Order: sequence, then C-alpha cells, then structure tokens
Amino acid sequence: MEYFDSLRNLLSGFGGPRDRTTQNVVEQPAVLSSPELEILYRNNHYSARIVELLPDESTRRGFTTTAMSDAGSSPFQGDFQRLGLMPKLNQADKWARLYGGAAVILGIDDGRDPSEPVDMDNIRCLEFAYVIDRWSVVSGPLEGDPSSPNFGYPQTYEVQYAAYSLENDSQSIVGMKVHSSRMLRFEGVTLPPSLRSDQDYWGDSVLQRVFESMCNLGMIEKAMGNIVQTFNQAVFRMRGLRQLAKAKNGSAELITRFEAANIGQSMLNVFLLDAEGESYEKQSTNVAGLDGLYDRVAQSFGSAAGMPLTLLFGTPPAGLSTDDSAGARNWLNTVRAHQELAYIPNIQYVAEILAKSKDGPKVSGDILVVANPLQEPTEEERAKTMRTMAEFAAILIDRGVLSPTEVRTSFFASAGFTTDIIINESKQTSLIQPQDEAELIFDQNSDPKNVRAARRRIQTLIESGKLDPPEKRKCAGYPGYKCKSKASQYDHTSDYDEPEKVVPVCASCHNVRTNMREKGDL
Repeated sequence: MEYFDSLRNLLSGFGGPRDRTTQNVVEQPAVLSSPELEILYRNNHYSARIVELLPDESTRRGFTTTAMSDAGSSPFQGDFQRLGLMPKLNQADKWARLYGGAAVILGIDDGRDPSEPVDMDNIRCLEFAYVIDRWSVVSGPLEGDPSSPNFGYPQTYEVQYAAYSLENDSQSIVGMKVHSSRMLRFEGVTLPPSLRSDQDYWGDSVLQRVFESMCNLGMIEKAMGNIVQTFNQAVFRMRGLRQLAKAKNGSAELITRFEAANIGQSMLNVFLLDAEGESYEKQSTNVAGLDGLYDRVAQSFGSAAGMPLTLLFGTPPAGLSTDDSAGARNWLNTVRAHQELAYIPNIQYVAEILAKSKDGPKVSGDILVVANPLQEPTEEERAKTMRTMAEFAAILIDRGVLSPTEVRTSFFASAGFTTDIIINESKQTSLIQPQDEAELIFDQNSDPKNVRAARRRIQTLIESGKLDPPEKRKCAGYPGYKCKSKASQYDHTSDYDEPEKVVPVCASCHNVRTNMREKGDL
C-alpha cells in the first residue's frame, strides 16, 4: 500500500518502496461456516464462554414486568413460566451470538394466517414459543416503508422445519411463511447494509472477530505445552564419543551404555558414571519473558471479545490488575445495555400480546419491564443503605412530606426492605383521615402545598399519639358559641407553618367558622 500524501525520506527509505510498512494490504479473511462455528463452540472453551456468558449474565437475575391488574402487580409471571419465555430468550440470544441470528416464533392465535401481521384487537391466546437459528429460516422481501419500525428488515420469513410422516416412516423439510410480527428477532454482530445481504439480512457470529486473536492465544498455549515436555534436557558426556560412533560396533555399544545408565537410575535412583571419562547433567530451557508474552496476547484476546479477563479466564493473568475492577464495571454496563436492547423490548412485546389476548390477564395502564439488579449488596452495604434511608425518612416525616404510615408502606411493602418510595395517590385520603373516616377539611383557597403539608403533619401527630383523633374530642364551637356536640374533624388556624394548632369541631360549627373566616371575622 503506497501513500501519496505521507512523509518520505529518500536517504533512509522511510515512506518509500523500501519501507516495509508501505507494503501492508487489507485482505478479506474467510467467513467461518456454520459447521466450523459449531466445532469451535463444542470443543473450545473460550468460544463457549464468549457465546454463553453475556446471555447467561443478562438473564441471571431476571426481569420484573409490572402493570395494574386484579391479579397483582406481576400479572404475566404465570404465562411467562407456561411459555418458558426466559429460557427461550436466553437460548435464542446464544444461537444469535453463535450463528449471527436467531428468532423465537410466537404461536399467536388471532384467526389469521401466520404469514399475515398480528391482529392485536382479535388475539385469543398465545399458545407457544419456540426457538430457531438463522439457518432454519430464509428471509423474505424487505420492509420498504420508512415510517415502519421494521424498515430495512424482512417482512416475512420462510421457516423450515423437519416433518415426519408416520405412514411412510420418512422425514421431509417443510416450509412455512411467518410474518415478522410473530417473531422475536435476535441478531449477532450487526453488519453494515452493504454486507447484510451476504448473510441473508442477519448478522455475523461473535466468534468471527475474535478468531484470529483466539488462534494466537491457542498457539502460545500449545507452544508452552511443548516447552514443558522438553523443559529439562539430559546431557551425557563421555570421552572418545566421536571415535566410538565411527567404530564398527560403536552404535550398539553406545545404546548398551545408555540403557545400563537408565536402568541404574530407574532401579536404584542413582546414575553410574565412569569417574575419568563420563559426566551427566540436566539443562533447563530458558522461558524468560514467556509469561509476559502470554499476558499481552491474553489482554488482546479479552479486548477483542469485549469481556473482562476475570470472566474470560476465571482469574486475571499475572502482571495485570489484581482484580480487574475497571473491566468488571465496563462489563456490567455492557450487560445492562444488552438487556435494554435485546431483552426488554421483546419481553414487553410478549406482555402486550398477553394483555390483548382474551385469555390473558386484564391490565390497565402502561406495562413496565425492568431488569433486576445484577449485583446483590453485602450485609454491610445493606445496613449502610438502611441507615441512610432511615435518616432520610426521618427528615421527610419531620418536614411533613410523608407520614410514618407512608414510610412504612413504601419501605416494607414487599417481603423485604426496599429503597423505593412509592406513594399511591388514590390512597392518600385514607392516610390522613381519622378512624371514623371524617374528612379533614381545610380552606380550599389556600396554597395546596401548605394544605397538603398541614394534613400530613396532623396525621403524623395523631399516629405518634401527640394529638387525639377528632372523634375523641368535643367540638370547640366558634367565637361566641360553645357547642356540646362531638367533634368530627379538625379546623385549621390559618397558620400552616404551625399546622398542629388545630381546633376540633363538628360539621355544623365548621361551616360557621368557614363563613366567618371568609368575612374576616375569624
């Protein structure tokens, strides 16, 4: 390769035809075939790790799919288990990374032919889901509508599967056209548009890019194995060896001498030598720098695989960072990104199909799919988090933002402790009402933020025992009138900075006090 816009030195030859670096050319390596990929996956543990680790890590902690439903906050869990959805998504992801593509076929009963788009308004049920790799399908015509989310991808696929005939006891390959809306598509390494057609509009295997680095690492490991076998070489010296080898029966005598020495070493663990003319020693092969070379090649291989060395090799090679913490953080980010791109959209699509089906769960509102945390905190980290949240909750209660009941409901709503603060607005009235459900009525012309804070403060005082519920007190009446009725609610003092200054009143006196307040008499 010759550059016409680079530096050249005629004396040194730099940049000229004698410069070896100008002779570099780009060559297209052979694309690994399906049988070759299967051989690597089956027999090479590095290949298996690269293919399997990201899907396994992405599904290890699972996903939480929530929606408002009479069946609870996780109405799809039973259907997901019936379909075996998570294991099948995991398997499809692995085959996509190995072959360059895979798909999950959804058995949607909507009264239409599988080659037609899904009728979301007429879904009866989702019957099954099964996994196929890219070699089991043939891509159909591409979607040409730029406004379609499937633009540039096949509209339909010809799914090929083996059919057995009981009558003829024979097997044949049968094709079935399936619309893309009835498939969950997984892709390996995404290729540019000019190369996609060569792969039937699928991607590349993840092993294609790492193959050269993996071969380099394999050669070094094999070389190290050969060095170990010849690490110690025996050196036997004897006087007159050259003349003895030239003699008529010299070779036989040499062999006899070596056999006798070997037998003596094997039986007596001693080596018998002539004191005047023979010597024996072992020389070790010099392996200085081999470990550094292996680490460098391993680091290059890990970079090509996009995985931290602690996961790829099980332990960081000597000479590199002790725990590979930076690589571990990058790996977690890679897993989260993969979950967002490959898993969450597909899980949400299946949940929407189940929600639309007549036999599925009845939900309202949006469906939310969230990946569960990849790491579990230690007991020390958990205790530190709970202490921090307790301090935060105390501030919220003291400022009147939340009541103790709301804090308890938020932090301990599930089986264990959670840091999420969830306030159900539909239940706010019940949190601030006394036991007899009499409403705490405040001046509606006041600032809503002040009213809300005052109500929460009153409820906090009632729950803490510093203020009796209104039904346990007598009505205070209004200026100029003493009422003997039982109080049913609290009336404020117009000072929302001190909301505990409230007056227990009955409903009738509360109306009078409100009118007086509007006229400025109170």
